[in-house]
Amino acid sequence: MKTYAYESRLAPYIVGLIQQKRSDGYRYEFEAYILHHFDQFCLDQGDDPGGLTRDVVMAWVEQRPTESKNYRNQRMSFVRQLALYMISLNCEAYIPPTFAPNAIAVPHILSPDELHEFYQAVDRFQPLSTAPSQIPAFCRIVQRVVPAILLLWSAAVRRLLSEEGCCESSPWPVVHLSIQRAERPYGLSLGGRATPVSTL
Repeated sequence: MKTYAYESRLAPYIVGLIQQKRSDGYRYEFEAYILHHFDQFCLDQGDDPGGLTRDVVMAWVEQRPTESKNYRNQRMSFVRQLALYMISLNCEAYIPPTFAPNAIAVPHILSPDELHEFYQAVDRFQPLSTAPSQIPAFCRIVQRVVPAILLLWSAAVRRLLSEEGCCESSPWPVVHLSIQRAERPYGLSLGGRATPVSTL
């Protein structure tokens, strides 16, 4: 196990953190390596007598051109542990924020009005009669999505009916789904079962 020499003002805390982690059973080798680079980084920054300040931390966690987000996040995580360790000793330290490994898109939850408009648009949709190679990409996507949505809706209704003890002769309206441009034409009823049909 390699031992590093820490020289900045934060050296006693870095050594203390490493000793604590290893006494808890962690090898803490890669972390010690990264903290050694952070120690040298602090020296290059002028070794701020204020300790683990926000300016030093944010300069450290800035992503480098040659590293991935995950590697940057690892560097940040080890300094975050150092900050928490210092705070446990009643020392002032800036705790860096956590970063997601990749950009996460916030999903948009459709409102009841938006769902109503969506289903109305689906009901009005008419497949194009041109050759598949001439159909715009958006229309091709819709032609695949619409049957899937109706299939899932039908299966959900069937499960709801079975949970409520409804029989096959339930007064619910029957929904028929036609899948075109398939190897074999199918029709779908409210029961959620796809059955071959002779004509569409």
